[in-house]
Amino acid sequence: MKRFVIVRWALFAGYYFGDLVQANLRLARDLVSTKAAFSSTLHPLQVRPMKDSQLFALANLISITPGTLTVDVSEDRRTLLVHLLYEDSAQVLETVFLPRFYEQILGEERDG
Repeated sequence: MKRFVIVRWALFAGYYFGDLVQANLRLARDLVSTKAAFSSTLHPLQVRPMKDSQLFALANLISITPGTLTVDVSEDRRTLLVHLLYEDSAQVLETVFLPRFYEQILGEERDG
């Protein structure tokens, strides 16, 4: 069982590192470009109930990625308010990043 947890964490780390590199390259390109493609927004990200330590890890993983910053957590701890430098990042957070976090870090099954 412990080996499986380590494998899940390693898979997530690989995915996250690739995403981090990609986000850095996108931001660098836009910073040196004469026509930046920024379209910032505040996005309410709905999350499943989780332990404080898990919510802390999720919020920090989001904030470490260039172009995203966790601004607030709702009182019921079910919504993270995330500032996005690129509006299209919201879909990636909801459909790729969050499901991977649930599955590979929390060990939950993916939805349907």
